[in-house]
Amino acid sequence: APPNLVEIINQAPNSKLELKEGEDVTLECQARNAKPAARIVWYRGNVEIRGERVSGEEVKEVESPNGNPKLTRFTTISRQGLEGEVDLAEEGTHRKEKYPPSVRPLLR
Repeated sequence: APPNLVEIINQAPNSKLELKEGEDVTLECQARNAKPAARIVWYRGNVEIRGERVSGEEVKEVESPNGNPKLTRFTTISRQGLEGEVDLAEEGTHRKEKYPPSVRPLLR
């Protein structure tokens, strides 16, 4: 069964996150009550984020109220670090700043 709730904690739904150059933030995504456990994949734009900024996943087993193992579900928690960047590509005398686009979890 797919998760019944996927959310970024402490962020308004469908909001954009803007960072200043050098500013760091850690986002946390939860996918609740899935079976099997969900795998959370983070993207910045259309590019998957990999490497040291992904702090991994934690999976918690959520037992069914009546103890039936067939009804057991899993909650996956993933944390992702982001840092504000500046794109130094110049157009004439203008400097173009680049911030992370809207952040949303995608499940595979």
